[in-house]
Amino acid sequence: MRSNHHHGVGSGRVVLALVLVGAFGLELAAPRGVRASTTAEIVELANCYNVCTQDYEICNAGCCGRFFCSSKCIGGCSQNVKSCRGGCTLFCSTCNPDGAFFPTAAIARGGRIIRVGGPFICPNGATTDLDVTLTQTATGAVAKGQARVACADGETTFAAAASTVGDTAFLSGPPVTACGAAQVRSGGLVLESFQWCRDITLLPEGVQLEDD
Repeated sequence: MRSNHHHGVGSGRVVLALVLVGAFGLELAAPRGVRASTTAEIVELANCYNVCTQDYEICNAGCCGRFFCSSKCIGGCSQNVKSCRGGCTLFCSTCNPDGAFFPTAAIARGGRIIRVGGPFICPNGATTDLDVTLTQTATGAVAKGQARVACADGETTFAAAASTVGDTAFLSGPPVTACGAAQVRSGGLVLESFQWCRDITLLPEGVQLEDD
């Protein structure tokens, strides 16, 4: 769900499915979710990866003179293509994000409200409706919430207040699985629908985790 192809360094995208592309056997990564790559993802990422490969070949050719090739230059080209491939995944406009929830969420009202949010990237000018479901296996608690994102140029965030379903409250401490379902719309058309999940930690409102 990224807006354009950029060739910067990608971050934190865990793969679910791999597709081999191009003469160098480049791995095409579909970010982790609850489904495999869609055709749109494969086509978009393949096109981006092909650009990375072309840049790599041009870079490599410039490392060699008449009799010698510079190993340092070739190494730099290899690093550039890795960064380029990471950028393809990071800015893929049709890919669902890996774990698009912040790692912690706030627990409120005696465990009956969970304030959850996360990073989000979608095509500029589109609107995304999200349904959020939280489950805590240790307690059996379930909560649901909704959010709407006005897609901007670049990464934005969403926030949702999920309310418990039934009488069981959440507890801070035991892990919680957060799942999102998103539908991206523009001009009355549905551009993309997808789902993703990740484990998060519940903290009392106003409390933050600190690195040891």
